[in-house]
Amino acid sequence: MVHKDVVIKPRSNNCGKSKVLKLEEVDYSGKWRAFFDGACRKGKAGGGFVVFNTNGDLVAGSALWFGAGSNNEAEAWACEALVECLVEVLPASTPVVIHGDSKLIIDFLTGAASPNKKTLLIAMRRSRKGVEGLPGGVHVVHIPCA
Repeated sequence: MVHKDVVIKPRSNNCGKSKVLKLEEVDYSGKWRAFFDGACRKGKAGGGFVVFNTNGDLVAGSALWFGAGSNNEAEAWACEALVECLVEVLPASTPVVIHGDSKLIIDFLTGAASPNKKTLLIAMRRSRKGVEGLPGGVHVVHIPCA
């Protein structure tokens, strides 16, 4: 299955064992797919993620309540939770495509930007470390909000 997505290119294509794609068609054959999202309303934050295997079967997912936080923190915490899950459930040497709608968090994850807020910095450092430890490689895809 081939799906066209907008993909963020970091300053460098050297993201540990990650492979970050340029603007191009993403080939999903042989890859797991993962999606994260976060949201905030009146200072209350939540988020979640889902993970699908190569057959499109739901492998893992979670709806998360973070409590007080901003929208960016909710996105970062949802991304962090997804990466922690992938470290646990992704079979060795299986590539994964991670999707998110927050360009800021995608830029943090790929190394194209650095967080300036401590809560974001902590979450994104953990996420980057987790992504770099996935032996099958990681593609990161930004899904623009409509």
